Amino acid sequence: MNIRIDIESDQILIADNEQNWRPTLGLYTGSGTPTLEMDTKWANSGTSMRIWHGLDIEWRLPNGARGDKVVDFLEEHIELFEKIAAVEPEWDGINWRVHGARSGCGHLYREDDPIHQIQGLLYNEAVHNYVNYAVWDAADWLEAVATLLNGEWVPHPIVWDWPTIEADTTDASIKKIAQEIQEVAQQDDNVLDGLEGWLANARDTFAAAEAEDLAIYNALRKATA
Repeated sequence: MNIRIDIESDQILIADNEQNWRPTLGLYTGSGTPTLEMDTKWANSGTSMRIWHGLDIEWRLPNGARGDKVVDFLEEHIELFEKIAAVEPEWDGINWRVHGARSGCGHLYREDDPIHQIQGLLYNEAVHNYVNYAVWDAADWLEAVATLLNGEWVPHPIVWDWPTIEADTTDASIKKIAQEIQEVAQQDDNVLDGLEGWLANARDTFAAAEAEDLAIYNALRKATA
């Protein structure tokens, strides 16, 4: 049974502070070719019918899961995933029935069930071997790498060469700058949560300030005309 691994090596999954979005590993069979993917899932979205009936399977991943390390894990334990994918579901006219290696939410725990074996491996191994980053809130990390000098925050030398955020900085540039900052953070095994949003907010704050200044200028010019 061939399984496609659709995971980018530079993917990093981060749960938000409220744990509403959760890092997830999924084995999905709806396309015809069983596919392994990792993504963040909305925690309160409920259980899909495909998950409930065991047609697709999902497992929780630790926060900060790295694509390259997860792929290493999948390749090491691919036989377990193949065993799950090889079981054909049966339609009884009302529900899908999956026996043996694949089971829905109502299936009782069995030590030889590869679904539970994978969950145990993720729990026992992933924290130590497949997740290497500490997750920081972007604002906290940016403050942590700055130095208080003469009453002002001065960036650490590692960030001096980053492009300046201006009012007209595009979303594409924000994304590129965020990627560059993430790469610097990762040199010390850190990953930053909410970085693009923080940078975009900085850009929008500048834009709002410039718009306010322009409005004041135009009003003054009109009053003195």
